[in-house]
Amino acid sequence: MKTVVLAEKPDQKRKLEAAYRAGSFPELGDVTFVNARGHLYELDAPESYQTNWNRQNEDGSYKTPDEILEALPIYPEAFKYHKKSGTAKLITEIQQAIQSADQILIATDPDAEGASIAWKIIWRTKNFRNKVIKQLSYNAQTLDDFKQAFANPVPAERYQPMAYQAITREQSDWLVGMNASRLVTSLLRKKGYRANFPVGRVQTPTVAKIVAREREIQNYDPQQNLRVTLLDQAHNVTFKGIDGVGEFRPSNGGQPAAQAFYNQIAAGQSVITDVVTTQQRQNAPALFKFSKLQAESSRRFKWSPKKTSDIYQKLYEQGWVSYPRTDEQHIAPSEFDYLKANVLEYLALVNMHDMPITYLEPRAKYVTTKALDHSANIPSSQIPTTEELATWSEEKQQLYRLILERTLLMFAPDMVYDETMVIVTNSGYQFKAIGKVISDSGWTSFTMVDKQAQDLPIYKTGAVLQLVPQMNSIAAPKRYTETDMTDHVMDAMGLGRPSTQAGIIEKIEETYINKTGKRGELSPKPEAFVLVDFLGKTMLTSPDMTANWEIYLDKIGAGDQNAKPETFLQTLQQFLEQLRHNLPQRLAQDAVISPIKPDDVESAHRPFTDASEQIETPYGVYHVQLREGKNKSGKSYLLATLLDQQEQEMAKIWGTQYGKKLTVKQLKTLLSQGIVKNLTFKKKSGEGTYKASLVLTENFEVKLSFDDKNRASLKKRK
Repeated sequence: MKTVVLAEKPDQKRKLEAAYRAGSFPELGDVTFVNARGHLYELDAPESYQTNWNRQNEDGSYKTPDEILEALPIYPEAFKYHKKSGTAKLITEIQQAIQSADQILIATDPDAEGASIAWKIIWRTKNFRNKVIKQLSYNAQTLDDFKQAFANPVPAERYQPMAYQAITREQSDWLVGMNASRLVTSLLRKKGYRANFPVGRVQTPTVAKIVAREREIQNYDPQQNLRVTLLDQAHNVTFKGIDGVGEFRPSNGGQPAAQAFYNQIAAGQSVITDVVTTQQRQNAPALFKFSKLQAESSRRFKWSPKKTSDIYQKLYEQGWVSYPRTDEQHIAPSEFDYLKANVLEYLALVNMHDMPITYLEPRAKYVTTKALDHSANIPSSQIPTTEELATWSEEKQQLYRLILERTLLMFAPDMVYDETMVIVTNSGYQFKAIGKVISDSGWTSFTMVDKQAQDLPIYKTGAVLQLVPQMNSIAAPKRYTETDMTDHVMDAMGLGRPSTQAGIIEKIEETYINKTGKRGELSPKPEAFVLVDFLGKTMLTSPDMTANWEIYLDKIGAGDQNAKPETFLQTLQQFLEQLRHNLPQRLAQDAVISPIKPDDVESAHRPFTDASEQIETPYGVYHVQLREGKNKSGKSYLLATLLDQQEQEMAKIWGTQYGKKLTVKQLKTLLSQGIVKNLTFKKKSGEGTYKASLVLTENFEVKLSFDDKNRASLKKRK
């Protein structure tokens, strides 16, 4: 018997080898270990199927919008993949090892992407159907987890549907990107916009959500959004209306209705109609799922979701924590057992020695006997020593301790408090105030949490209170932050998965979204308004459509026989056909687009042509040809060619200077004014940035300037 173990990455392979050597697995026979380096195959470009699907002409210039539209739709009869650059030798080594083996143990991450990485290699290996194929199943990359996985491999059929899920998602995203992005960009260029308008199955409804919130803020009128409450001035206690009583917005009358309600309450009598005190017990919070961990890291450390993801990935690959990208907040009984067995050791790592250990039996809030694909984010059974932990980077320590803390609170006593609810009735309307007196802080003594205690005075049923009506504006909606989006907004709308959400936000920031302020608030760029207004209420901006797609993809991953990849892709193509038919009609009907003119969009000037335009530079008047294209290595470029009156070339000015990519507007400013001020450049070392200006010399060379003195030296060429 010969067995080959296929790992996802080199580090993972080394740990698997160590686990194999530490155990005894004679049934595996002669074992060989190989590793991928993430995804080794990627989808071919459209032009590899049909030459007319290439956006560029043979000379490197871009086709006109009409030419691109004429080539749509882009539906390959069968998708083609190619080896990623630099992977051919590695793929050959893996396939040779598979061909010489009797059994394959897939040890890539037990999720959709891990399955896709493995099966793309296996399916392209000769005679793979003659092999026994099994999967190693684990939730953390520790020695013990891997040893247990070697001892109990599961049939490959359990995870193979996840590969179909990942590949279907990949192909559907390709179809949307190649068809919808080209369609929307080309149509908007016919309206005069020069920008690229990428469209995505998940990213477009995400952009639409951020635009909708921005418009809520823009349209918010504090004078028409009011709340009326009652104030006990003697004790500074506010009584708020029950079930929305006293809240007025434009939809239910706004300011006039609020004023009428205020007058009615001011003339009425406030009588206490009920006082109820109950003892409450509050458990420690649920274990972390990935979005909640990202949110708490943002609250405590001001980290972006992407930063938390990157640090967690390192901890996971080193075996210190469980699988990262999970929606689950429960753990298995076996995981509870190892946490319980090592609780004192864990407590020492976070200096929580004085925390009472109250709950030593599993509770349903944290532990489930149901089968889990992945558990909550918890520390693994591989425990660092205090000295070892001290050698880690500060950020790794912070995140690890945060995970430890949340997990250990599961064993801590409840917070116990008396809650008193006082109900006041005025003019037939009910208002309430809630008091909270803590008798035992319990788990809240060992973490950062707002206990929100409020002691009320003694109120008695039947008493008449001298309460003063208060009318205040309801707070305006706030812009979303990255954390808001990944913590609850995208989850609630079914947009993406924990493994993709942070990357989606990062992607849309490139084209559509600005991130500003201390909170990292997300605000739309002009391009976002143009995109969302042009698409209107099509399904592309609807989170419902995306959520339904994700549900169907999950069914594929779960092996549901009624969920077929080909059905999903066919349905998607039908949707894209409808879009291809309807959007040009919106253009023909002069659809209402955000009142942002093409020149207001920084990158949205006229399409490049080979026709020259006249620009007055500091050194004379020249015809200038602006052109974009791609070089042989596939990198995009921007180029300004200066011509004299006889149309002879005088100089070329490239759109990338000292590593800085200029926009069309900046390049034109450089030509017309001789300087572009206050640009940010990356240092050659790759660490840090610096500020400088770009100056155009009379020889049409571009130089760096660290002050504005060079501006005075610019003289008109006579």
